[in-house]
Amino acid sequence: MEDLLKIQHRLVPDLIDKMYRRFNILSTIEKKQPIGRRTLSDVMNITERVLRTEIEILKQQDLIRVQSTGMKLTETGEHTLASLSHYLTLYSSFNHLEDEIFNQYGVKVHIVRGNSDKDETVKAEMGNVTGELLEQSLYDKASVSVTGGSTMAKVSESLHPLDKDILFTPA
Repeated sequence: MEDLLKIQHRLVPDLIDKMYRRFNILSTIEKKQPIGRRTLSDVMNITERVLRTEIEILKQQDLIRVQSTGMKLTETGEHTLASLSHYLTLYSSFNHLEDEIFNQYGVKVHIVRGNSDKDETVKAEMGNVTGELLEQSLYDKASVSVTGGSTMAKVSESLHPLDKDILFTPA
């Protein structure tokens, strides 16, 4: 699949850009649903004109539903987002950077695309990734020291109840 994406990028360079843009729109809608077009435009820092065109395409593809309360992903949209996430990660140049850092320093790195200073959903995604990694690492009777900050707040929001005795303390 990675080779197919590279070939597509050579043949139709703007295809990957469009995929990323639509992926980001779907991802933001998923995190903020229901969300209005103007709010989505502000959150993503995309003009309403460009967003209107993309929204129309996503609606025609039955990936989103536009209602008076805002936009929501359809079931097809949720499945598409999950599948696309996997393939875009394979293609992403960040994947290569993660591998280089691991090979050079022996440290596993997870890079989340975007600018968390401009897009709150990037910080939410950082929280989701970190929360998922933390949940995989926790064991019974573990002690976790936690600092403050908005990113750590997003991590705590993403955690699920676990059937383990874990002590969280302020750092």
